[in-house]
Amino acid sequence: AKICDFGLSQEKFSPFLRDPSTGAKGTPLWMAPEVLRLEPFNEKCDVYSLGILLWCLATGDEPYEDFEEFEPFFRAVCYDDVRPPIPKDLLPSLAKLIEECWHPDSKKRPSCGQIVQTLYHVMIEVAVHDKDGIEFWKENCLDRQSIYWDDFMDLFLEDYVYLPDEPTQKQIEEAQPFQLSEYSSRNLKHASVVAAEWKRRFGSSTAPANIAELEQEFEVKLKCFKTLIVTEGPGDAEMVDLEKFGDVLQWFGPIRDEDGEVRILDRVAEVLGNEGFHGDITAPKAQELLNAYKEPGMYLVRFSSLHGQYAITHLNAEKVPNHHRISCKLGKGFYFREKYYPTITGLIEAVTPVLGLTKPCPGSKYQSIFSGVGTDYLYKNTL
Repeated sequence: AKICDFGLSQEKFSPFLRDPSTGAKGTPLWMAPEVLRLEPFNEKCDVYSLGILLWCLATGDEPYEDFEEFEPFFRAVCYDDVRPPIPKDLLPSLAKLIEECWHPDSKKRPSCGQIVQTLYHVMIEVAVHDKDGIEFWKENCLDRQSIYWDDFMDLFLEDYVYLPDEPTQKQIEEAQPFQLSEYSSRNLKHASVVAAEWKRRFGSSTAPANIAELEQEFEVKLKCFKTLIVTEGPGDAEMVDLEKFGDVLQWFGPIRDEDGEVRILDRVAEVLGNEGFHGDITAPKAQELLNAYKEPGMYLVRFSSLHGQYAITHLNAEKVPNHHRISCKLGKGFYFREKYYPTITGLIEAVTPVLGLTKPCPGSKYQSIFSGVGTDYLYKNTL
């Protein structure tokens, strides 16, 4: 990262300053109206400049390009309150911050501390598009760009997977066995509630004989999630950073479906459990893998270079690699030929006759996760 500024135009000796009558010090396009008018000013003039700078960063444009002469520019900015146009598709929270920063009344501009707090929210909303994901990061990691994996998973499970301390009877009755097992382990009161539920379901107050297997299946789903979302931090620490969190939600979100159920871990495991899925490999790497076999119809599925999108790479009848981008929409699934497919299995079944697919390319790095467990159970709980 590189950081630069305009340099110090004026040392601050008092709360209010005034430029000399010979002219304002600074760059006019970024200067606050009160500075241009040679009026007393304070640190809020820098807030104005930051607003202009944020606009430039958001749009990629230079401010006030319509003005070719200083006098019309001066009148427009200083007396008509003209500002650069805010794009309609700009993130609302960022647009609001920019407009507050360049407010004509310097007293109504936010303080630097307020700007920092607002920027925390803006950065989260830029990186994460899922509403539950935004809420999760704001509540737990507002001023952080990353969090330790263990802390992240504890918070995630508490918010979205495990039963609350005081669940309703309906939540108890609809809970999966691993959820009941975890709830039972908290204290004796919870254990008695779970024992009653075991008795209702199975006629015995003890956990079902296959509870260890069910818990192992859940652990596999967590391992899949971890494999995707964890990045290496200082000292080889396992971290979850904001940008990667947003990417994973783009590919596998939402966290909470329209019916209120949380199925993201199921979707992650279903995709990674497919032997044709190779994840974050590049198009050249995909071609290299397929060319090693030279079998027409062999294919693999991977993440596209575009956020939230996938790609199918396969060898055609002439053994030439072809790439097909597959869009994926939050809550609907994979889109192919005007239809959504909620699972990767359904997608592959749909594209197979169209692309002439035959068999998946071996060598997916994710298959070792399912060693000794298999993948049949994955297809019961996806969308």
